[in-house]
Amino acid sequence: MARRGWTTSTGRAVNYNWTWRVLNRRAYTGIYSWDGINVEGGMPQIVSESTFALSKTAR
Repeated sequence: MARRGWTTSTGRAVNYNWTWRVLNRRAYTGIYSWDGINVEGGMPQIVSESTFALSKTAR
């Protein structure tokens, strides 16, 4: 992605750490988290729980 010119919101080239953080966001499963409070259904779910769980076992 960095070779294709992708950058972060601060303008830096994306790297492994950025990619890991993006792929491990529970928010994609519809869980909104703030200050230690988790709200299921607090945002639109774009990835199923089972698909998210697969990313944890694919390492």
